[in-house]
Amino acid sequence: MQQLKKDIYNSRYILLILIIYCTITQIIFGTVCPFKIITGINCPGCGLTHATIYLLQGNINKSLEANNTCILWLIVIALFLVDRYIYKLK
Repeated sequence: MQQLKKDIYNSRYILLILIIYCTITQIIFGTVCPFKIITGINCPGCGLTHATIYLLQGNINKSLEANNTCILWLIVIALFLVDRYIYKLK
C-alpha cells in the first residue's frame, strides 16, 4: 500500500495534467483520443473503455465488438499490478 501511495504522490503533476487534458478535449472535440482528433479515424484504443465495462458485466460478445484487444489489455494490466504491488512485497 505504501508503494501505491508513493507512486500516486510522485505522479501527481502528470495526473493533474492528464485530467485537465481529458476535460478540455472532451468538451471541445467530444473525444479524448488525439489520433481521432487529428485524423477523424478511430484508433486501435478507441472503444476500450466501453469494451472493459461490457467485459466486467459479463457480456463478452459486446466487449469484443467494441474493441477486441480489451481482454489482452486487462491481462497485461493485471500482470503489471501483481508484479508491482503484490509480488514485490514478498
